[in-house]
Amino acid sequence: DLFEKSTIIKNNFERKLLESFIKDNDKTKKDLNPVLLFKATVDGDNSQTFHKKCDLLGATLTIVQNEQGKRFGGYTSICWDQRIGGYCNKGFNFIFSLDTRKYYTNTTGNYHTYHNNSYGPTFGNHD
Repeated sequence: DLFEKSTIIKNNFERKLLESFIKDNDKTKKDLNPVLLFKATVDGDNSQTFHKKCDLLGATLTIVQNEQGKRFGGYTSICWDQRIGGYCNKGFNFIFSLDTRKYYTNTTGNYHTYHNNSYGPTFGNHD
């Protein structure tokens, strides 16, 4: 089952919603086979561990639940790579809210993702 190990995604509707967000934005993704790479509550909430576990492993979907219970995240079709040391304006990218059931694409062409060992997954202009 898609995202079966997630504790943030609440039901099958949300699983299918995320799958549709990805397929709407990244036409290269025909089949999704997600693998949990990093979980802050297990692996530690630090950027160095994020990059150690996620860099150079392909497209990623980041899902976050904040202390107020809001659920959101982002998708990038390119690999995270802390060696870039700045913005990368390639690939298919979007941010989303599970609570509002909407996604938002980058309309400016700049600031797709930010790659730096001092930051975890960063979308847009540090969104």
